[in-house]
Amino acid sequence: MTDMSDAEPQPEDVEIYVKRVELKDILNWLASHFDIKAETRKGEILEVTLAAGNIEFACKIFEKAARGGYTSIWFTENHTPWEDDLSCAREAFRTFAAETRCINGNWDGNEEDSGGWIRITADGEAVVNWRT
Repeated sequence: MTDMSDAEPQPEDVEIYVKRVELKDILNWLASHFDIKAETRKGEILEVTLAAGNIEFACKIFEKAARGGYTSIWFTENHTPWEDDLSCAREAFRTFAAETRCINGNWDGNEEDSGGWIRITADGEAVVNWRT
């Protein structure tokens, strides 16, 4: 378990997409970093309440969020050990050995202004255009 109680949270959320990873594996990964307090299914989204120290926050997992078998893992507030989407995506890739993607830069609601997407595979990292 990672103790984040003394760390300053980042102001943004963190969101990554992993390709063809089982939900149970994602939940195990989350449990290796946080206490899982609750799981609630809301339609196609599994909302997981996580705790880092004494801070609770939501992580929303949306299987089949994008064509090709991508699952979105969205920490709605960044009380995570990762400073940004890319550092989270890199760890997810190391953990799952599955293609992982994240926005290149900050998301302001406009994909074209974000700088594209970063794709992490066994071949390395590359900036790609991707319509989720």
